[in-house]
Amino acid sequence: MNGSVLRPATLAIVVLLYLSLAGPATASIALNDNFNDNSLDAALWAVRTDLPSGKATYASVTEESGHITLKDRGHLNTVSQFDPTATGGVWISGEWTFNALGGVDSMQILTRSDGAPTAGSGETLNGIEFQYWTNGTQPNIVSRGGSLSVGANAKTGSLAVAQGDTFRFDAIDDGTDLYFTMTEVGAPTSTASVQSSVVTDSFAQDLIAFHNREQSGSSHIAFLDNVVVRDNIYVADNFSDGTIAGKWTIDTSARGGTAVTESGGRIDLDQRGYLKTAQQFDPADPLGLRVTGQWQFSNLDDMLQITTRTDGTGDGGCCHELANGIQAYIFPGVNQFRLRQKGGGDLANGDGSVGFITTGMFYDFEMIDDGTNVTFTITDPDNPANTATLSGVNSFDNATNLVIFHNRENQNDAFLDNIVIEGLGAAAVPEPSTFVLSAFALLGLGWYGRRRKRAA
Repeated sequence: MNGSVLRPATLAIVVLLYLSLAGPATASIALNDNFNDNSLDAALWAVRTDLPSGKATYASVTEESGHITLKDRGHLNTVSQFDPTATGGVWISGEWTFNALGGVDSMQILTRSDGAPTAGSGETLNGIEFQYWTNGTQPNIVSRGGSLSVGANAKTGSLAVAQGDTFRFDAIDDGTDLYFTMTEVGAPTSTASVQSSVVTDSFAQDLIAFHNREQSGSSHIAFLDNVVVRDNIYVADNFSDGTIAGKWTIDTSARGGTAVTESGGRIDLDQRGYLKTAQQFDPADPLGLRVTGQWQFSNLDDMLQITTRTDGTGDGGCCHELANGIQAYIFPGVNQFRLRQKGGGDLANGDGSVGFITTGMFYDFEMIDDGTNVTFTITDPDNPANTATLSGVNSFDNATNLVIFHNRENQNDAFLDNIVIEGLGAAAVPEPSTFVLSAFALLGLGWYGRRRKRAA
């Protein structure tokens, strides 16, 4: 279990909200709604306003003006169940607008819930709740009902909320660990995170519920928008607990001084060390594979190398390269960008397209591999026009399928953070008005809150 803290300095796990139009980038999106047709989709959502006596005078949930209006403690629940322990985790993202302050508005998002608004004051009866009260500066993770319990909250960051502010949120329940991050739209320094873990769960239902636990009255409302629920999360790590054990193994046999260490809320790849997944992930299985995260070049002679379909065997050469696998490779010092099969040649050549890369900044990356089609994108989150993408086709089939991160350099350190490895799955079919955005369009929006990190 990763007990790390999702700090704004690492900005934790950040959402990738998109449905690609075709090809391997079809996301593992189980639910996707931007509420733009002003008609609540009964196949996706159910509304409950059966609050305790005296609490439901104005309770309602309405899709209007391109968002959901949550009024007087009404609950918006998913129709489908999303069991984090059965689907490899659940990742909920979207936007929340606060319209009342001073503890009146309380943003509440629940997993493992019955969605019943029948507890005291119209609270949700059961579930794991990701919450934020507007009279505080940090979010919380709590449990509702006697069948669920969570551990201590590890918090960081601070929010400054004004009436009408909109925040992007990411709530992750990976089956064991719980993560919640909020970042103000247009003000990325207003961000805070909390992490906890599940202690007990004997509850049988797994709805997702949204609720604005606020003071009764017709004027007390909150807005919810652009909700995406994703599953098939295999690994999520922001490297803030100081240990690699469990999800990762390392290989430092390349040369004297080689090291892979977790410190300062990130991975330090020093002198050609390998960071390897502890488990195998075969892109050719029905779900495919997506790897996202952030990479910092400390020297332009750093060489980013991210490899799927590999057994981790070295090629025996002086540079301790991998002998096999499908690899994305960036060498900014000579403006070189390739997709290649190790031992088999290039899939695609993007030389000349990564001249925007500089040192001391974290860049967002995404690698998609469905066993045949491979795509790699790197983007400057502060200036998303600076992006480069390569796509290629290769059906190389390996008996062992690790994911490995490697900085092929001489005396330099590269830094790695906020890794998510997940299955692609099959995309849900959105309602007619639901947005269908390409990955590149959302990169243009800054990957929904992910921001560049600067070296300490």
